[in-house]
Amino acid sequence: MSRPYNYGNYYWCIGVDKSLGTGKTRTEIYINADEVKVGTSGELIVSGGYKSDEEGSAREEPRVHLIIPAGLWKYVYAASCIDGSAVAVTMWDGQVDRGE
Repeated sequence: MSRPYNYGNYYWCIGVDKSLGTGKTRTEIYINADEVKVGTSGELIVSGGYKSDEEGSAREEPRVHLIIPAGLWKYVYAASCIDGSAVAVTMWDGQVDRGE
């Protein structure tokens, strides 16, 4: 069975416009991927290789997992697998406060 962590080595959070939701107020997408980049038109491109749970299987060539159009994403960061917070951020008002 395929699991989200099979699709990339890193865990990312993407802040998106609430119009991408299903009527709920959630405005963040959490996704496993190897790379997140901004395309030439401002779209956010999320990609990575796939690796099955089978021991010894190699990671396939990277492929696009998700594209979010320009203007519908607000921010992206490497997220903690434990609580989703920004791993490289010490202080972010309303998001992260490590008190350092």
